[in-house]
Amino acid sequence: MADAKRRKQRMRERRQQAGMKAELVWLSAGGQVAMAALRQPGETVDAVVNRALIALQRVMANGTSPAPHHDTRRSDGACAALVALLQVLLPEGERRYLRDCGITTLPLAQLNAVLTPLGYVLVGRKTRSPARFVVCTDTRGEVDRYELFELKQVEEGQER
Repeated sequence: MADAKRRKQRMRERRQQAGMKAELVWLSAGGQVAMAALRQPGETVDAVVNRALIALQRVMANGTSPAPHHDTRRSDGACAALVALLQVLLPEGERRYLRDCGITTLPLAQLNAVLTPLGYVLVGRKTRSPARFVVCTDTRGEVDRYELFELKQVEEGQER
């Protein structure tokens, strides 16, 4: 029992040294459904978001399907699940440090390419807090670091 306790304490210290922080997130019923639909056993929130984005990127190019898709309900459901998941992580009007939620990398440009046709955009801001950096990729595949993120609703015709 003491060994298990020491092991957990060492793991907790390693995570803190890596800049990670435990975060309590309350999921609405819709968020729970979205998370359950996307999450695999033992998968972290960071891994769920990245996997969902990669899958959506394959299905959609600039917000439209590159080839005829036989089951549009699946991609509609995946988009709805992604938006619900992001709304849980980033409630409307609230800015958050995604690194505090365990997210260390984010394909920001690809995510926004999927979100824009759905009426949303994820905005990253720099706050000069290296411990909270999230490595983000842009449309050219170049890396930039942001700390503070906000999910915003975009009206039709409105530029980001």
